[in-house]
Amino acid sequence: MGQEADLLCSSGRDPALTSQVLSVVTLQTRKPWDDLTVTNRSSSTHTSLNGSSKSAEFLPCRSISEERGGLKSYCFQSCFHPQSGQKSEAQRRNGGWTTWKPLWMCGYGLSDSTVGIVGLGRIGQAVARRLKPFGVKKFLYTGSHPKPECAAEFEAEFVPLTRLAEESDFVVVTCALTPATQGMCNKDFFSKMKKTSVFINTSRGAVVNQEDLYEALAHGQIAAAGLDVTTPEPLPTDHPLLSLKNCVILPHVGSATYATRSTMAVLAANNLLAGLRGEPMPHELLL
Repeated sequence: MGQEADLLCSSGRDPALTSQVLSVVTLQTRKPWDDLTVTNRSSSTHTSLNGSSKSAEFLPCRSISEERGGLKSYCFQSCFHPQSGQKSEAQRRNGGWTTWKPLWMCGYGLSDSTVGIVGLGRIGQAVARRLKPFGVKKFLYTGSHPKPECAAEFEAEFVPLTRLAEESDFVVVTCALTPATQGMCNKDFFSKMKKTSVFINTSRGAVVNQEDLYEALAHGQIAAAGLDVTTPEPLPTDHPLLSLKNCVILPHVGSATYATRSTMAVLAANNLLAGLRGEPMPHELLL
């Protein structure tokens, strides 16, 4: 297995080699794929290989969670101030930038704010870790159960979803998509948010009822929204959300760095190699 091991190591350093990993796995092992399923959790794509009885799911390690947390924080910062992103660039290009005006292009800041995180897992923690230095006054979080050890770093308070919606200036969704969370952010949820609050979703599009989100944004029920994920993906160009000036939609780029994507490929390939050898998969999750 020497050649593919060398390539796996090399691909983590050179993005150009990453695409060769799975090909080498196939060529070098020359074993059937009869009982293996590979799941890339980052995209929720399940690939079944001839009616499998095993499953290998890529689970982000801490380094990937931290990297994706940083990128999702970037998505957050790109989205929470919709007037300063796309609009400011258009103003600069179109000559709208003239003399200084006190309230021109103003938005909402993180200083002294309350940030509510839906799902304080590894990525939720990584986002909070990056937002804290901006002067966030209070972190709230919700989920299936309290996580006091994780929350201690941010002095975050575990609260019901309803209270999180009511008190947060920024709502950041980083939870997994499960039957319990599907459509969780709906009309009732948005009706409890402040009119000045901003909604951010970097988890999965199906966590949000997009029709309800559109209504909340269009009627000023909430101030703005930033989405890195939608249903479907890509979102049709005539979707109503794309017509709103207070909604910023990014093309699911929460893990888009060469290093993160290379590491994802290496971990998935390591699962494949271990499964084909009949060994325990280093990042296996039984479905």
